[in-house]
Amino acid sequence: MIDKLDLIRKRGFLCEYCYKERAIELHHCLLHRMAGRLELDVEENLACVCHRCHTSGAVNGYKFRCTFWLTQCNRYGLLHMRSWLASLHLRATPRFE
Repeated sequence: MIDKLDLIRKRGFLCEYCYKERAIELHHCLLHRMAGRLELDVEENLACVCHRCHTSGAVNGYKFRCTFWLTQCNRYGLLHMRSWLASLHLRATPRFE
């Protein structure tokens, strides 16, 4: 289980969408959370965002998902991110690259 405050500290406290407000929420960015899918509650899938960006829906756009994918590839490496995505039991593989 991810500790929200630890992840926000690790990422630097600012919203990963607007970079203006303080990040106080976690958003399932690449793949939205589905009931019983704990494998989606991982650092690879979670963006630290402010309340305004999260509630406005701004973080739900395809462009942000692509940008976040590239950010995560820089953080964890492309091979790690592809491996994580391949490990999920999905009907179709999403395209972020």
